[in-house]
Amino acid sequence: MRLWETGTGKPLGSPLSGQVRAVAFTPDGRRMLLGWASGSARLWEVPEPTRGDPERLRLWAQVVTGMELDDSGGVRVLNVKTWQERYQRLGK
Repeated sequence: MRLWETGTGKPLGSPLSGQVRAVAFTPDGRRMLLGWASGSARLWEVPEPTRGDPERLRLWAQVVTGMELDDSGGVRVLNVKTWQERYQRLGK
């Protein structure tokens, strides 16, 4: 998977691994379309940037990127269930 800047069409960062194969953002940046290796796709609302305590900011970053840091400092892609749970927590 690779993230692309919609305004310039240039890739953002290195390709990412995981079951998500494509991500596209709407021009206003409020929604993103995720496509999986299975051929399915889903449209998600992107949460507004947030301010707050470090735990809330960490949660926001995980929801926006769909990733988290593991204990060794590596990056792990969140599975759909985990992402949905964190998205729900962020809305509270």
